[in-house]
Amino acid sequence: WEQVAAGNLQMLQRSTVIATFFVALALVLVVLYRPMQNLIAALAGGLVFVGCTALYVNAKGALLRWRPRLINFLCFTYLSSMTALLIYNCTMGLIRDPGLLFAPFMIVLSMTFVMPAWKSMLFLNAAILAFIVASYEQKPADVFSFDLTMAIVTWLLSHVTGMELLRLRIREYRQRRELMHMSSTDSLTGLMNKYATETSARHYLEQASTLRDSALFVIDLDQFKLINDQLGHQVGDDVLCELAHLLR
Repeated sequence: WEQVAAGNLQMLQRSTVIATFFVALALVLVVLYRPMQNLIAALAGGLVFVGCTALYVNAKGALLRWRPRLINFLCFTYLSSMTALLIYNCTMGLIRDPGLLFAPFMIVLSMTFVMPAWKSMLFLNAAILAFIVASYEQKPADVFSFDLTMAIVTWLLSHVTGMELLRLRIREYRQRRELMHMSSTDSLTGLMNKYATETSARHYLEQASTLRDSALFVIDLDQFKLINDQLGHQVGDDVLCELAHLLR
């Protein structure tokens, strides 16, 4: 889940920048062609939120990398806010018109981050239900019937594509983890190899600037050469494996 959270953080950094551009563009178009005060206020508030979020996650990315719970909270808050803004624009902003923008943007939002299946389903169901209720309350019957049909199609497409994409992402993470394990561990003992040890120590020292004390233990095996010479290298390998087990 730390690797998943790191991937979600990278996606959050990119998507907030893209969302800032789209919300700013929508605000400009509304001001020029449909100057509704409530819609302008909603878009302006959304622009401030997503812009501040983009600045925060891109400036603090290195510190957020090791805080999966905070990353998940930021992702969920971003999704909820963007979905609320989308629903408001497609209902209150388009009272006489069908909310054609709801389907594509909702499908994209539902596939943005990797979340547990039940969370994705709960988020998607709540968003589509909120859109249907808002459309029913605000729009004429003929427009609402179109929105209802589009919401059902969006629900189906989002679930199918979301589950398939989640399956592919999980398989990718597993393959990446296996490759990382193979490249960073010693095949005999299962401990970190020289490169992985140096990388881990260097990263620890970069992140441990607030710590006052650190320590490195160098452990030597006395008389180990005699084991290989007198009992054979197979016994020497067994000794190394046992030592690795004791260290772990």
